[in-house]
Amino acid sequence: MTIDLEDNTSLKNVSVTIDGVERMYEASEIDEKNGRLTVNIQAANHWQKVGVKAEDKAGNITKTEDISFLITPNIFVQ
Repeated sequence: MTIDLEDNTSLKNVSVTIDGVERMYEASEIDEKNGRLTVNIQAANHWQKVGVKAEDKAGNITKTEDISFLITPNIFVQ
């Protein structure tokens, strides 16, 4: 999954949560990747959820609603 990040000033951090497991990206890593984060998602035989929360250097926080998705090679689960 690729996440494109933009802010009219500067981002402080972004957290990506997949099925309750959070991964935090700090400003230096976001800048290094030019605001384009690539997140690997593992296959599972159940629906998973992803959410993203971003905070800019002014302290404003934006959070997406969780999105449910299914990634599985199992034809019986599909």
